[in-house]
Amino acid sequence: MDVISKYLSRFNFMLFALFITLFIETLWYFFLKKHDKKYLTFVLLMNIILNGLMNFVLIFAKSEEVYLLMLLSFEVFTIIIEAILITFIFKLKFTKVFLFALGANISSYLVGRAFYTFNIIDVSKGPTVWTLVISFYVLIFLCSFLFLARHDDDNNNDNCHDTKNNNTADY
Repeated sequence: MDVISKYLSRFNFMLFALFITLFIETLWYFFLKKHDKKYLTFVLLMNIILNGLMNFVLIFAKSEEVYLLMLLSFEVFTIIIEAILITFIFKLKFTKVFLFALGANISSYLVGRAFYTFNIIDVSKGPTVWTLVISFYVLIFLCSFLFLARHDDDNNNDNCHDTKNNNTADY
C-alpha cells in the first residue's frame, strides 16, 4: 500500500483524533491563560500541526509495538515543544506551562483511547461520518464560546473602568 492510500485509509481516524485533541487541549490551555484570542488561536494551530504530523508519521509503524513506541516518543516531543513555544511566545512560566501541556496531552490521549477501548469507535471502520460531524460542531461550539467569552470580558472590563471613572468624576 502506498503512502497516499495509507493516509486516506486512516484519514477518518486522524480527523477524529484531531477533534478530540483540539477539544480537550483547548479546554486545558483555556484555564492556563483565559480568554486570550491570540493565545487560543495559537493553541489551536499548534495542535493542528503537531497532531497532524504525529498521525501522519504513525501510519508508517510496521507493528503495534513500533506504533506505541512512536506514539510515546511523539507525545513526549509534543509536550516539550508545546511548553517551549507557549513559554517563549506568551512569556509564561515554563514549569506551569509544562504541567498544563502534560495534563492536556495525557487527557486527550486517554479520552481518545477510551473511544476505542470501549468500542465507541469501530476500530476496523473508524469513526462514522456522523461522529465526525458531531465532533466538528462540538469543536466549533467550543471555539465560539472561548472567543465570545474573551469579547464579553473585554466589554465587562471596559464597563467597569467607565463606571469607576464616572463615579469618581461625580465626587
